[in-house]
Amino acid sequence: MEENKRPNINLGKKSGEVSGGLEDKKNPKVDLKRQSGLFYGIGMIISISLMLMAFEFNVMQSLSADSLSLKKAVEEEDKPIETPPPTDQPPPPPPQAIQAPEIKEVPDEKKVEKFIEETKETPTKQVEVTKAAEETSTKAPEVKVEVEDDNKIFNPHELQEQAEFMGGQKEFYKFLAENIKYPKMARRQGIEGTVYLEFVIEKDGLLTDVKVKKPIANDGGCNDEAVRVLKTSPKWKAAKQRGKNVRQKMVIPVKFKLG
Repeated sequence: MEENKRPNINLGKKSGEVSGGLEDKKNPKVDLKRQSGLFYGIGMIISISLMLMAFEFNVMQSLSADSLSLKKAVEEEDKPIETPPPTDQPPPPPPQAIQAPEIKEVPDEKKVEKFIEETKETPTKQVEVTKAAEETSTKAPEVKVEVEDDNKIFNPHELQEQAEFMGGQKEFYKFLAENIKYPKMARRQGIEGTVYLEFVIEKDGLLTDVKVKKPIANDGGCNDEAVRVLKTSPKWKAAKQRGKNVRQKMVIPVKFKLG
């Protein structure tokens, strides 16, 4: 009977039952390990907020210091410029009156005597002074007037109006063609070419100093024939310079060609 009343204690079982009972009592809603991430995020947010607040506080302090210095500078500029107190200085002394020179009237006799004494000189000295003054006087420059030479012979490019055959250049060459006779020797030898003649047209239109400027080589009489005909030319219209008839030099070509 005593053996039956003893409690049947199984330590292993009890320990299992106890441990199992404790594990069953844990509530997943109150498990702190599951909420550690949330607490960590909240801590980070709070620390960042505190840093931002400290930075904003420093910026506000610097801005307020700058605004105070700017306000002080503006107030100092707005202050009126204090004029220095007037100093008691004595007024400048009045300018001294300028005394005009006294002009005393001298009798005419004294003036004349004084003038005679001051200007009294020997006649020889007066002559020398006058002569020296005449020698040192500036002479006006002499203007040289160029006198035009009436016999000057002008070139065509120097003239205002050149000489011209009566009727023009076409009539002049017509005159040559009608009067020049082809030399027989030149015709037989078949000589052709151009001879240049130089001559002077006088003030009255006559031709003078007719000569060959550039001849035809082995001309067969062509050069002399051209000179002969040109000497028989009628009067030309004379050249003019400043409205006056002048002499002009001219060179013309005369061409010989067998037809």
